[in-house]
Amino acid sequence: MRIVAGKYKSRIIKAPSNNDLTRPTSDKTRESIFNIISPYLYGAKVLDLFAGSGAFGIESLSRDASFVTFVDNNEFAIKTIKENLQSLNIVDNYRIIKDDYKIIKTLDKFDIIMLDPPYKLDVIDEILEIIKENDLLTDHGIIVYESDINHQIKELKGGYNLKVKKYGIAYVN
Repeated sequence: MRIVAGKYKSRIIKAPSNNDLTRPTSDKTRESIFNIISPYLYGAKVLDLFAGSGAFGIESLSRDASFVTFVDNNEFAIKTIKENLQSLNIVDNYRIIKDDYKIIKTLDKFDIIMLDPPYKLDVIDEILEIIKENDLLTDHGIIVYESDINHQIKELKGGYNLKVKKYGIAYVN
C-alpha cells in the first residue's frame, strides 16, 4: 500500500500480518475517497475507527489534518500502525487507542470520522447512534463509511446527508 498524496506521497506502508482479520482499502479507493474529502482535511481532527494499517489516518495527516485518533482492538493492527507511523517519522499529532469501537463514547468531537469495520461486523447503525448520542461530529463534519453490499446504511437518521459511491465490491457512504 502507498500513501496517495500530500507530504508522504508515494511512501509505502504495510498492512497488518493477520490478513484474515483485516481488509486493507485499495489505493485507488482511498484516492477516490480523499479526492472527495480533501477540501475538508486542512486542520481537521480525524477519527480512524477500525484503523487496521492506519492508512486512512496517515493519509489524513499527509494531507494536513491537525490530529488523528487511531482506534483498533487488534494487536497486529496496533503494532502495524505504530510501525507505519515510525517508518514515516510521524512523531506527533496522533494518538493510538487499542480498544473496542465503543470507546468512542469517551472521545471528543471530530471533523471527519472514517469507519471501515470488517465487512462481517454489522455495527454501522450502532456506531451512528453512538456518534449522535455523544455529539462526536462537528457541525459540518463528515462520516466516511466503507462496506460491502450486505452492510450498507439502510436508513439514515439524525439529519445526516448520504452519498454512496461504489468501488469494485466496496461501497463508500
